[in-house]
Amino acid sequence: MRFPILVAAVFSLFLAQGDESLRIDSPPANGTVSGTVEIRGTAAATGMTRYSVDFAYGQNPTNTWFPIADGSTPVQHGVLAEWDTTLISEGIYSLRLTAFLQDGSVRDVLAAGIRVRRTAAPAPSSSGETVIPFQPDTQTSGRAAVFPAPTAAFASAPSPSSAALPYREIAFLSGAGLALLAFGTFWVRSRALARKHRRFVLQIRKNESDHE
Repeated sequence: MRFPILVAAVFSLFLAQGDESLRIDSPPANGTVSGTVEIRGTAAATGMTRYSVDFAYGQNPTNTWFPIADGSTPVQHGVLAEWDTTLISEGIYSLRLTAFLQDGSVRDVLAAGIRVRRTAAPAPSSSGETVIPFQPDTQTSGRAAVFPAPTAAFASAPSPSSAALPYREIAFLSGAGLALLAFGTFWVRSRALARKHRRFVLQIRKNESDHE
């Protein structure tokens, strides 16, 4: 009876250690953050080729995630990414740590209910009084972005107008070439008809002079 219990205990310990290989330690779920935040944890799953850290709005019905950082070196209880929360609006967000494994499978863990604030929470001073840190007035120094700033991949993408410009030039040149070709054909045919008409008139005049 002791052997099955021992096996179960060892198996449970193995699972607990496996869960420790992928986790977000801070910021904790349901915590409050502001400014630039260090996302700390562990990304060292067995067979991991790379990991990524992403965030999403608290209410995320479309399952849309925005990238924060990624890496290929395992991390043990260290900094996974730095999250600049000044680029997003206040509200509730979720963090996701994803590990991509060699066999093509994916593992991830979440830290949900993280509240982003424009100002940090008041901190007690050495005298016991509450000290509120100074923060610039967003009404005069510029409002925080409602949506996250685009990543480099999106920022480097060409705009629709610049991408469509070569096609417009090609269409214009093609149209101009066809117009010139049509004009040239019309001019050659008109010249040929004019010469033919001139010969016809001369032939009639010649016949009339012969009859006289």
